[in-house]
Amino acid sequence: MGKEIFQRAEALLGTEAMERISEQRVIIFGTGGVGSWCAEALVRTGVRLLTIVDFDCVDVTNINRQLMATTQTVGQPKVEALRKRLLEINPDAEITALQKTFSEETADEFDLDKYDYIIDAIDSLKDKALLILKACETEARLFSSMGAALKLDSTKIQVAEFWKVKGDPLARALRNRFKKEKTFPRHKFQCVYSDEAGQKPTANSQQLAKGSLVHITATFGMTLAGLIIQDIRRLVLLLVLMMTLGIHAQNTDQKRQDIDLDSPTFVPTVKVGKVLENGDSIQYMEMNNVYVYPPITFSSKKQQQAYNRLVKNVKIVLPIAKEARAIMMETAEFLETLPDKKARDAHMKLVEKSIMKEYKPRMKKLTYSQGKLLIKLIYRESNSSGYELIQAFLGPVRAGFYQAFAWAFGASLKKKYDPEGIDRLTERVVLMVEAGQI
Repeated sequence: MGKEIFQRAEALLGTEAMERISEQRVIIFGTGGVGSWCAEALVRTGVRLLTIVDFDCVDVTNINRQLMATTQTVGQPKVEALRKRLLEINPDAEITALQKTFSEETADEFDLDKYDYIIDAIDSLKDKALLILKACETEARLFSSMGAALKLDSTKIQVAEFWKVKGDPLARALRNRFKKEKTFPRHKFQCVYSDEAGQKPTANSQQLAKGSLVHITATFGMTLAGLIIQDIRRLVLLLVLMMTLGIHAQNTDQKRQDIDLDSPTFVPTVKVGKVLENGDSIQYMEMNNVYVYPPITFSSKKQQQAYNRLVKNVKIVLPIAKEARAIMMETAEFLETLPDKKARDAHMKLVEKSIMKEYKPRMKKLTYSQGKLLIKLIYRESNSSGYELIQAFLGPVRAGFYQAFAWAFGASLKKKYDPEGIDRLTERVVLMVEAGQI
């Protein structure tokens, strides 16, 4: 069957998006009433590289809400029962099933850095808080499920940034824990939650007081999956829109030189010449700047891996940022030759129409972290934020729209590049790459 499985998804999302979806590495912690449905939705939409984590076995009480829980799977490890189900949907998927818990004792066993997306569907407050902190130390995108128990009204389910979640006891408990311990997630992340007041359980048993229903837990899981799919599409589109700043239409007679992204990023420039000095011919050599920095001391292997990823990402993204700068300068000069605003607007409309064909193949190869780095390096090369560039070329209304669009998946076009502050390590890598030293 192969690609035929995903024909309907491809009809809506497009071929490029489906290719990107199939390349993303996703890990789901917790495969209960929320995580199991999230896993199914992802695999049915084309996610092929999926890791599922849960220490528990299927219990008869799980049957009312957990995807893989049936009378035939009671007693089986949840991750193994779910893996079997997912492979029946797509036999070509690579499903890694880990029957273990994520906790303070086991956290180091998980290499979170290798994933593009992390889904938190953990129930335990302590373990959930730890996963959030650890996930936010990586470049992966984190989406978290808040409390789905004791809910009846699926129309109350919504999405918000963690610190803006209201009416959810689990989110409140997590925030209180972070404040008490004075340890906070390093960046913002989106949560699925319901602000419905918890229903009063009819049973006296503490176990039954955790009552939950499949139409609630499944909606939580499906929403988490939807956040990932939308995020993948947003990144490609945002990067394409960023490049709109500099692409000129095909009727432009100006020429530009393409940069081969598969070639070495930069090589040292050497100029050899000679001068006459007191009748003697003296040869000389001019070279690039050579940058000397104190050696970096890594406190852990994980820190060294993060640095290596930064070097790799700079080498991938920096040529695009430099190309964008050259194109923006050419475009700005061309726009100045047009007689009036009407002609300039007409030209920019042609630009926007041609951008998808020319730059989409490049942009879809970038990861989430590379996309955010590109936005910063465009600022470095142009000395203007992405928001300012879009505002100058396309106007404040569309600049505001693109900023809101970027903010929806954790990026910001208004962020500036700070080579002496938060971006000083990036600047060091950029300078050394430009000089051909790394």
